Amino acid sequence: MSCQSKKEDEERFQTTDADLAGFWDMVLLQVADVDRMFAELDELRRHDWNVDNVHVSTSSYLVCYYSRGVWF
Repeated sequence: MSCQSKKEDEERFQTTDADLAGFWDMVLLQVADVDRMFAELDELRRHDWNVDNVHVSTSSYLVCYYSRGVWF
């Protein structure tokens, strides 16, 4: 690949603010999901690892996350 064609590719495919915002929104959803899983583990630990006494959502993957004044 020549320097000229690389420069043309960079000009055509520049990363925008919206691209970065979308990326970080997806990362935040994953972080919130991991936080939820740790919260469920803490709940299980508080109940001596007895699953019968704890509501653990195994099928729910919808997560609300509050960031910069907005709920996701």
